[in-house]
Amino acid sequence: MTDQIPIIDLQAFPRGDRATRVRVAKQLGSAAETFGFVVVSGHGIDPAIGNVLKEAAVRFFDLPRVTKMIIRRPTNDQNRGYIPYGEETLVRMAGGNSPPDYKEGFAIGPDDVPQELYFTGAGSYPSFAPNLWPDAPTDLRPKMLAYWRQMEKLMRVIGEALAIALDLPDDAFADVLDGRHTSQLRLLHY
Repeated sequence: MTDQIPIIDLQAFPRGDRATRVRVAKQLGSAAETFGFVVVSGHGIDPAIGNVLKEAAVRFFDLPRVTKMIIRRPTNDQNRGYIPYGEETLVRMAGGNSPPDYKEGFAIGPDDVPQELYFTGAGSYPSFAPNLWPDAPTDLRPKMLAYWRQMEKLMRVIGEALAIALDLPDDAFADVLDGRHTSQLRLLHY
């Protein structure tokens, strides 16, 4: 195994011929299988979307702690809202022990879910708990949601590529990636 995270260029995947799509998919699958992480390039997402989100995130984290605490996540299992410094120790998830992580965060999940039992029933918590949005900066929500939508598109492309890499039908993961996923978007400030 190499000590370099593989870089997989997806540019040719979406509109490529079958041989090109399979080649890129197999590269992605091999990297996921052997290394476990990849850097994805050629994804077509305008870097400006991430840059403007980063600017809004910095303005949020620069707010006084008391202001951010208004939208503090209600419970530790609900990744929605503000997470202050020292509240998480992620190494414990792997059975380890250490001092708390020196970071603060802001997390959201799916924002506009249908009023259906899948999203509102007892088994939907905490995956579909409502997002907690700050009053300021006022542009944080639209910028996070714009970034979220781009990540959802990329998630579907990667899902399709991984299905091909596993010799499954191209749309094998579509049903779980189309509106029913429990993804989270976390902004972290170290």
